[in-house]
Amino acid sequence: ATEYIYQQIIARRNRGDAILLISADLNEIMSISDRILVIYAGMIVASIPIKDAREEDLGLYMSGSTIKQKVN
Repeated sequence: ATEYIYQQIIARRNRGDAILLISADLNEIMSISDRILVIYAGMIVASIPIKDAREEDLGLYMSGSTIKQKVN
């Protein structure tokens, strides 16, 4: 069932539909997304295209340790 949902999300993403995926599973987010926004303390602190996303950087943003990239 999970694989079917992933396939549907990816198919719609590839059609150009906007998908909002909220998950605590970073691997899941990185495998499906084309852009990742990180929210910390109620604010978007990073907006990163998946091609530039690194787990280490995302972890820092998620913990509030750094604000490296402005939101576009």
